[in-house]
Amino acid sequence: MTSLENITDAQYEVLAIGSKIHATSLEHITDAQYKLLAIAPKIPATLSFVASIVIIRDILKNEVKMRNPYCRIVLGMASMDTLISFGIFLTTWAIPIDGLDTDLQAPYRSGNTNTCIFQGMLLQFTLASNIYNLCLAIYYFLSITTKYSEEEMRKIERMMHAAALTFGFGTSIAGIPLKLYNSAGPWCWISSLPFSCGLSSESDPSTCLRGKYAYAYRIAFLYGPLWVIILSITIIMIRIACHVRKRERLVAQYRFSQRGRGHLTRQVARHGFLYVVALYISIGPGTLSRLFETFNYEPPFVLMLLSVIFAPSQGFFNCFIYFKPKYGFLGCHFGSRISSFFTKNVNIDLIDPTAMLRQQQLEDNNRSDSDSLDSAADMPEQKDKIFK
Repeated sequence: MTSLENITDAQYEVLAIGSKIHATSLEHITDAQYKLLAIAPKIPATLSFVASIVIIRDILKNEVKMRNPYCRIVLGMASMDTLISFGIFLTTWAIPIDGLDTDLQAPYRSGNTNTCIFQGMLLQFTLASNIYNLCLAIYYFLSITTKYSEEEMRKIERMMHAAALTFGFGTSIAGIPLKLYNSAGPWCWISSLPFSCGLSSESDPSTCLRGKYAYAYRIAFLYGPLWVIILSITIIMIRIACHVRKRERLVAQYRFSQRGRGHLTRQVARHGFLYVVALYISIGPGTLSRLFETFNYEPPFVLMLLSVIFAPSQGFFNCFIYFKPKYGFLGCHFGSRISSFFTKNVNIDLIDPTAMLRQQQLEDNNRSDSDSLDSAADMPEQKDKIFK
């Protein structure tokens, strides 16, 4: 906890002014609306937390899935979503109750500086989750457009885990000595204390008690990499769509026996697209809301409400997508999964969609080799018939 004895007169004056500025910047938010922002995330966060645990358990208990690169990437993403969902579930509970370290309007606050730091670290794992989304898009791209073997995929997968965990844990831990984790509205994350001293390029960082240059670290630790990830995933998905469309045209002109493969390629591509849609839905409102704050504009309350509802929801969406190949579009049978979660009879034989595609490619190659051998074997007989 920051001590008043370590605060200069100038800093104390700025702290008082900053609290007023923070209050006036939320004039359009009533007490009832602020309470709604604090309560609303708890339901989707709980659903997302449980859904992510279901995915984790399903993969960990199956040795075949633990050897599959796709399942391990999903496992990493679900693990990050579990931490994020728990952090968001805490909402304002983790914000320090002392007025010195808190947004004075935050309802239900009951924490201290340490709980605020803990929550901020959990939320910073959003970067690792987003990197796993990029890794998943790359995995789908390589599976659909190349003929990489599963062993080659495993080598690439190791680098994916290293990148996601290094940047995720690295930025999360770096925020502690930099004193970046402070009250940021409905929860603790990268922010300044007082609120107004470090959230824009025009502010004076020398007046900050905590979180100097918070606006710059928000961009460096999350929004900058996030925009690069979004752009990269979008480009990858466009290339996959173009590849699938091109293959379907070729298959239509080639032979009927490969139309099943074209249909399977399209299904696998759609499955990859669903993970991207879940990402866009989860980060879209929150990113836009933070951009409003960064440029000193008041985000509309509806946008703020959507951001706190969808921010923890990605794990819930991923549950439906992960189980889709087994149960269909709405087929995660979420209720039955929850009810049987603590039983030993849960056995979901889920197949990696990209593995099915690689198996189909192998069968096509074997079929092509067999056709070539048959044609070569028939050539002598055809020659004998011609000479006769």
